[in-house]
Amino acid sequence: MRLKNKISQDALLDEHHSMDKDLSSDLSSEWPVNVPVKRCGTSITLNASPERLVGLGFRCWVRGVQTNDTRFFDVCSRQYIQAFGLKDGLVLSTKLGSWVNALDKISKRPIKIEKIVTPGFSYDEVVAISMIAACQHSECPALKACVYAITEAAEIDLPQLAAQDFADGLVDAGQILQINSIAQPLNHLATEPTHFPN
Repeated sequence: MRLKNKISQDALLDEHHSMDKDLSSDLSSEWPVNVPVKRCGTSITLNASPERLVGLGFRCWVRGVQTNDTRFFDVCSRQYIQAFGLKDGLVLSTKLGSWVNALDKISKRPIKIEKIVTPGFSYDEVVAISMIAACQHSECPALKACVYAITEAAEIDLPQLAAQDFADGLVDAGQILQINSIAQPLNHLATEPTHFPN
């Protein structure tokens, strides 16, 4: 019996080390510097901009939720502290976490994100950036469309409130997303589909 338990523990340790190896590049504290973004058929490049910080923060926090690995939250918090200072960085990363958790709680499907070090954003990441831009520019229909596009849920009040709180925190930190960052995520339902990277 003891041998069987030892083998089970060894198997778990091997699996954990294997997972660590797979996640090692994602757990790097370095985020991509130049991030090309494809949004609704148009490509733009975001450098050290509010859009990039929202997109990569969202990606990192979602990865932590999906892998149940709190190290991703630490990586994200470090990046935000580096960008905004200790107090504002911690406040913003907490608000970011509340927003992602609210989306994850009601989502009817897995949120699709890229690996942390991958340049470019997935469709869901672009929609997440759009959601925060919509909050900052009071574009309520776009905000609702974005929440629905990511979650496919009918009850969207909780993530809307969390998104607004995060967006307001970014405004307080002097980070305003461009209005042209707002994608129309549901257009493909009425028109010809647009290909987005998975």
